[in-house]
Amino acid sequence: MVSPRGTSVSPLVKEACDPAWIQLKDDIHRLRIIQTADGGINADNNRTVAAHRMVWQIVEAVMSMARYFPYDGEYLEAVVDDVRNWARAGFDIPDFSNSLRAFGPNDGRKDGRTHLVLLPAYARNSGGNCKFEAMLVGEAWPEWLDDLERTRFRADSYRPLMLADFTAGYDARPGAFFPDTVSAPQRVVDGSDSSLSLFACEAARFRAVCSAVVASLQMELPRELAMALHERRSSQQAFLLLGLLRDRSRHTDAFSPSTIPGEVPGPFWMQALEALRVDVAVYLEATDLQDAEHPIGSMVPGVLLLDRMLRAPLFGRRVRNVDSLAGQLLFGFLQHHRVLRWHGGRLRIDDNVTDMMVRLAMEIDGLNKYGDHRPKSTLWAAAHRLISRYVPPRGGSAWDHGMGSLASVAPDEFPLDAFFERLSSRVSELTAGSLSAV
Repeated sequence: MVSPRGTSVSPLVKEACDPAWIQLKDDIHRLRIIQTADGGINADNNRTVAAHRMVWQIVEAVMSMARYFPYDGEYLEAVVDDVRNWARAGFDIPDFSNSLRAFGPNDGRKDGRTHLVLLPAYARNSGGNCKFEAMLVGEAWPEWLDDLERTRFRADSYRPLMLADFTAGYDARPGAFFPDTVSAPQRVVDGSDSSLSLFACEAARFRAVCSAVVASLQMELPRELAMALHERRSSQQAFLLLGLLRDRSRHTDAFSPSTIPGEVPGPFWMQALEALRVDVAVYLEATDLQDAEHPIGSMVPGVLLLDRMLRAPLFGRRVRNVDSLAGQLLFGFLQHHRVLRWHGGRLRIDDNVTDMMVRLAMEIDGLNKYGDHRPKSTLWAAAHRLISRYVPPRGGSAWDHGMGSLASVAPDEFPLDAFFERLSSRVSELTAGSLSAV
């Protein structure tokens, strides 16, 4: 495993080759096949017998692997208990609240420390299916990042991890693991509100997709951004810092109802606006590092722009795709204000992009203040109108006519326009049609 300079993450070769891990992955794979959408297993004699056998083997495998992770003893014991209790309860909806409370990566940060993770989780942008997952991960916490976090960008919940081996749900290399997606009906509040950044996956996806985008649009890039686009170490360092800044901003001035425990999450565009609010705040903070000529911070503004507005809209299913819509809105806003320009068949980003990001932050903040003392449905409708100024909604949308409800939200309420459709086709050719497998 290649690590950014200053990290010492173990490649986990020994653990990944252990027969117990290979058996665990196989059992998880077979268990996923018979799980229902809520993570349970329908009552059936054959399935129940098979499930009990798999659970016994999973427990044996976890107990065998525990010797590699002595500092995670409490967590792995909780995993074993939760798996057994799930079987004893008749394979109903899994409840891994106890495991989540003892979740190892949330206990401090240590460069090079490794973990085994096994939890039933709802995959993002998957239609809500809950499946068991297992991962081998290594922590990355280099000295330069520790110094920035201690002295300037405090983010106690940020946990960057490198994904070494995994089960089928992580074949698409997601950029983060969210503990709040774990199947835990007895929802844990403390310790489960952070995202675990799989920054190396994000960096690899950025390099693969954005290099094809840049080639297709004939973009000229500054030296720092070109380094991040073409060098593995530089891109991983950029995403390590980007993750730190995002985590810090995510816990500041959040306005989406989806960020408030116990609240109805609302239509998916509220989450998209929250994701964009975070990224705009990160961009503006990163420009300060850029102005100070911080070697890694100088890469972040450009990396964020490319990844959010030109990679995210091309990635994932067109079903309430939060990340895509945030990217579409950023692109549409900058295009509307003539920050993005075509010249001689090339896409150019004007130098006044930072001024426009300040203006976008003000628009989102204005929506925040507008919704402070109004019903949620009024805020949702106002947010739909704001997005519609820059990203046309689907034709015939009830929300476009002021008659929207949660039931009338289309799976792809804001479809890709002709530009992104053409770009997606070109980039798919350049990446051998494997965008979702990066």
